Amino acid sequence: KWITDHSSANIPMHLITTYKNTGTSGNCNRGLELANGDWIKVIAGDDILALDAIQNYVEYIKLHPSTKHLIANKILFKDTAELSNIQVQTKSSRYLFRDELSAKEQYYIITKMFFGSGPTYFVNTTLLRQLGGYDERFPLLEDYPLYIKMIGMGHKMEYMDKVTVYYRISETSVSHSKQQDSIFTKNQIRMIKEYKYLYRAER
Repeated sequence: KWITDHSSANIPMHLITTYKNTGTSGNCNRGLELANGDWIKVIAGDDILALDAIQNYVEYIKLHPSTKHLIANKILFKDTAELSNIQVQTKSSRYLFRDELSAKEQYYIITKMFFGSGPTYFVNTTLLRQLGGYDERFPLLEDYPLYIKMIGMGHKMEYMDKVTVYYRISETSVSHSKQQDSIFTKNQIRMIKEYKYLYRAER
């Protein structure tokens, strides 16, 4: 119905279904199989993509042609994206993306401390496919394993200091199911405990 209601946009839209719940990583891989663009931007159904997000991503890539993946800023909101519900704008530390920091040094940091912003992630399609897409061993954790693999293969993550996503927060969401004073979410802790940073062994 949504596709029919928005058919006047004249943009190719596809509904992909599956017979079982494979989690976020599986959903992302099904989208990756169908995508035919040079870059991939995943956005969850309850979040909002800024109107100039894609334009800003593309302009950044033109200015930094060696970039293979990058993140940006997001604004948190509750329920509806009205001004009264806006919580805070989140920015990543510039220290993690400074020019003199190599991919190897960035890799050392990300295997010790999670950084990145999954809702704002923008990635090169060809490279994502070459590296096997999203890791379905982690059904509810599509971003962290991918960051480790991408950076571990020598592709430094870049950072664009612009807002590209309005991110809806909920007390029951997967990404917020962590203890108040915890550095990692429960799902990130599960990945660390069960898989012992398998990608570190691949370096």
